[in-house]
Amino acid sequence: MAGGILQRRIEELSKMFGISGHLDMPFQKCSSGYKQRASLARALLHDPKILLIDELNKSIDTEFAAAILAILSERSRNNTVVFSAHNQAVLNGFNGSLIKLNKGNIAG
Repeated sequence: MAGGILQRRIEELSKMFGISGHLDMPFQKCSSGYKQRASLARALLHDPKILLIDELNKSIDTEFAAAILAILSERSRNNTVVFSAHNQAVLNGFNGSLIKLNKGNIAG
């Protein structure tokens, strides 16, 4: 990704994930919630075709989790999004297709 395009993408994602005011802060000094937001933004930076999300709701408030699900629902139209979640309720706002696994088998 060329420098100008990359910078625009960073700005877009930092606004989308509410971290634009913290880009200069060392990652280690950020709260766990901001670290989670930054990690999600970083995962989307290069527009991957497959996105793996482990425990989406870790350190993220309910309102922001809903916003992330909306973003990921939109992305799932043209890309594959794989979630790992112990709490199925976390994925209730996801509008893409879901295949649930239980102990390695497809569950109803």
